[in-house]
Amino acid sequence: MSCRSFAVACALLAAVALGAAAAVSVCAIAERPALSRGFVDGGVSDARLGNGLDASTHVAALVSGSGAAALLIFIVWTGQLRQREEHYRGLIENGADLIIAFEPSGSIRYHSPSCRAVLGRGGPDLVGQQVYELLHDADVPVLREAVDRLLGGGGTQCVVQRMSNPEGASRSFEAHVSVMPDGGGRQLVVLNARDITARLEAEERLRRSEERFQLALRASNVELWEYNFATGHSILPEMLYQTLGYGDGEGPALAVDLEYIHENDRAGVSDALLAHVDGRSQVFKADFRLRSRSGEYVWVSATGRMFDRDGDGEFETFIGIIRNVAWRKELEESLRTLATRDGLTGLHNRVHFISLAERELDRAGRYRHPCTVLMVDADDFKAVNDTYGHEAGDAVLCRLAETAVRMLRDVDIVGRIGGEEFAALLPETDVEAAVVAAERVRAAVDALAVETVAGTIRFTVSIGVATFGPQSASLEEMLRVADAALYKAKKEGRNRVVVA
Repeated sequence: MSCRSFAVACALLAAVALGAAAAVSVCAIAERPALSRGFVDGGVSDARLGNGLDASTHVAALVSGSGAAALLIFIVWTGQLRQREEHYRGLIENGADLIIAFEPSGSIRYHSPSCRAVLGRGGPDLVGQQVYELLHDADVPVLREAVDRLLGGGGTQCVVQRMSNPEGASRSFEAHVSVMPDGGGRQLVVLNARDITARLEAEERLRRSEERFQLALRASNVELWEYNFATGHSILPEMLYQTLGYGDGEGPALAVDLEYIHENDRAGVSDALLAHVDGRSQVFKADFRLRSRSGEYVWVSATGRMFDRDGDGEFETFIGIIRNVAWRKELEESLRTLATRDGLTGLHNRVHFISLAERELDRAGRYRHPCTVLMVDADDFKAVNDTYGHEAGDAVLCRLAETAVRMLRDVDIVGRIGGEEFAALLPETDVEAAVVAAERVRAAVDALAVETVAGTIRFTVSIGVATFGPQSASLEEMLRVADAALYKAKKEGRNRVVVA
């Protein structure tokens, strides 16, 4: 009796014990060519249930040995097995991932239908071909090495491979490679590959965009910084290492680190930070000096904003940009010097002297404090220019300016207001103290010997003194009164101090 006839006979016996429904189920099993389909040898094999016997043999054994209950269990079990088989086959045949099983030599034994959809290759023509022929030449050694490692120790290897269609178009795949037995005592290599071409292209676009962004930042002398208050993690600009000279693990913990900011700038930076935290300003912005590793300070400009409040409403992240503005500060200082300083002597020019002096005079009037003005003029300066030349005359004016500044206090305001004429405003100084200061300047100039290419030059000065009071209640009036006293000194013989 054949296996199929024997199974049908068993089904008839089952009909007696269990009823027609069970018999129909067993007949369906007996009539089904196979309970599962494998990819061994690229074809279909009959289902084997653990011990190598086919389904008909199991039915006969169950009916003869354990009776109807065992047969019922078998019917349920085989139905579940069939459902699982169909489920997994559906996943393989309808999935987008490529599944290729090949021998260690590289010969393809099975491939999923997605190979045709993705690579334009499939069907019987692909079975038996070398899997390495599908790969980019540069990727073949990578897969061979992965296979060798698997055959030697098992496990799973993850590699990135490029595969081409017949037209030569290449796509990139992330492949998980493993080894499994083929049922005949041999091993098969299974490659499960997912197309990551779109992901890699997106990553490359992002990389290029980031590269362009960084180039744009560097071209504009701008760098990014970030600080996380919760974790303490910070991203510091390269400027800290390149410009300030710090190494890894050295320097500020964040770009706006008060410990490394010049003491004269800390208050302004703190105020700007508090204004931003309190919501009084949308963006933090401040110019300040950062201390370098050598101890010198570099001007920077920082702009930032806080993000990501935690559950308590506190900010977690501080992100911004910072730029080296030393060149800008130098330019600003140069422009300020040009606007406020005399180009020859370095003293305050006339406009800036008047501005500073009026501010000080206003304070003196408000608090009823004494204040005095000196008008200083080089005697016979025209003769110096005519005798020794204008270059020597410039040297005389510079020495006069240096001497006046040296003989007066730091709080005194000294300026060149025209030609060889200088003025000094002495805060908190009455007329008696002003005369003492003026005599100190006159005597120091009288003792000078200015060495020039044209020879040694000696010269003197005349000084007029005017004090703040009812008759000279404005700076303009004080300068006019002091100038009158100056010319009186010249008229009386020069090289002297005269009080208005």
